[in-house]
Amino acid sequence: GSRFYFAPGLHYLHQTTEITFDTTISNPTITKTNLSTIRIPVLLGAKLFAHGEGDGILNAHINAGITPTILLSSSDAINNYSTLNVAATIGGGIEALFLTFDIFLDYGLTKAYTIPTYSAKPYTLEFNIGVKIPI
Repeated sequence: GSRFYFAPGLHYLHQTTEITFDTTISNPTITKTNLSTIRIPVLLGAKLFAHGEGDGILNAHINAGITPTILLSSSDAINNYSTLNVAATIGGGIEALFLTFDIFLDYGLTKAYTIPTYSAKPYTLEFNIGVKIPI
């Protein structure tokens, strides 16, 4: 097989964010927000030990690209979340027989909120166990 590959993806995520405002130590305000998003990683990858057909029973790979995330819904009544976030994604993993074990890090390139005074950017650390299916 080829050493280089294209690895697009489509992930649906539902997450809860809890924010605590310490206005007073004895009575902090806690807000929970539910977010539903679609992540679309667009990655290029390279196998580190490409040997040809099948590439053996053990291999390693690296990936890099971008991951746009689209906000589908928010339980926040004000909804100050950006509808589109973009992150630079790097990662790598190990392939053993038909299984893959991966780790990815998304580094936010765009603001997570629409409020001009907020500068928060999303960062994500992701672990994945997958199955390779030859076609």
